[in-house]
Amino acid sequence: MGCRVDVDDDSVTVTGPAQMRSPGTVAMRDISDTMMTLAAIAPFADAPTRITDVANCRVKESDRIDAITTALTACGVSNRSGPDWLEIDPGTPTGALVRTRSDHRIAMSMSVTGLRTPRIEFDEPSCVAKTFPQFHEEFAALARGWDLPLDSGRSRV
Repeated sequence: MGCRVDVDDDSVTVTGPAQMRSPGTVAMRDISDTMMTLAAIAPFADAPTRITDVANCRVKESDRIDAITTALTACGVSNRSGPDWLEIDPGTPTGALVRTRSDHRIAMSMSVTGLRTPRIEFDEPSCVAKTFPQFHEEFAALARGWDLPLDSGRSRV
């Protein structure tokens, strides 16, 4: 998507461009647990992003294709989906209540959208406890390090 990735012994630094580039169509069968994060940043790309070969995402903790497209729709992002794919159009997400469906990956992925979108809130923020109980505290500290205070209009996690 045009990002620079620097890998050191004890860190990974990702630096994004002024405008992210769409990766076009991405088959994510082997890395389907990351599908929601790509979907969550796709609105910030310069063209539609299509994610394919993710039918197994419909039978995880939630129907993750439906959950992430519903979350993006709530945030005003145009998208489409089918049995094993989804496509997200570029746009400017707006704040909304995200229904996590008790799925930690939906909350975590939409938190990334919240870095650039004021007022994204979650109906069940505690769902992250399954895999990362301190997620909200760590994420908030990261955002503050970037001068993005989550407690004053940004994602409320």
